[in-house]
Amino acid sequence: MEFYPFPAVLRTEYNDICEHGTAQITKTGDAINFFGEFVPLVPLGQPAVVEWILGEKTLATFEGKVYLSSAQMLQIIEVNEEKLRTAKTLFLVNTSIPATVVPAQNPKAQPLPVEILFLSMGLLKLLVRENIEEGTELKLYAHIEFLTLRDLELKVRKRILFHKEETVLLCEIEGVSRENYIALSTYIAKLEKRKQGEEE
Repeated sequence: MEFYPFPAVLRTEYNDICEHGTAQITKTGDAINFFGEFVPLVPLGQPAVVEWILGEKTLATFEGKVYLSSAQMLQIIEVNEEKLRTAKTLFLVNTSIPATVVPAQNPKAQPLPVEILFLSMGLLKLLVRENIEEGTELKLYAHIEFLTLRDLELKVRKRILFHKEETVLLCEIEGVSRENYIALSTYIAKLEKRKQGEEE
């Protein structure tokens, strides 16, 4: 499993540390790594907090204990399972595909570039740099090796700000043509096969 990195602050009572950087859920999904230009060394077992931030606002707080500590990275474990489960749903990625979207009501509008971060038969996760509101209906186009999608109908169910210039849209697939269904199921099978290969 891969998870999308998010802007974060590391806080520990040890030496009153407060450092800005990025954080990422580990591939095993049971810990959080914090990265920064300079990460203070913290004794193992010390309590530490990683906050997901947007500007001055804290969006989520993850408390844990220091498991690894180096000048580039600090890892916390024993994070609250419920908080971690919610974060994993938001940050999980299984692909990176360039694509474009247009409003379903105005298919001749200028296409907006997006990146597909997660792909399943019912849900797409899109990274966008434009302001697209919840409830918006879209048509998506993508063409890479092994995957071509045309006029894939989506509805934006949730909008999550990751950075000031980046938003992730959780989109439900509303309508699937036969061609899109075949393309999606073939590509998803490929992703599953790759995942199984990584786990073996």
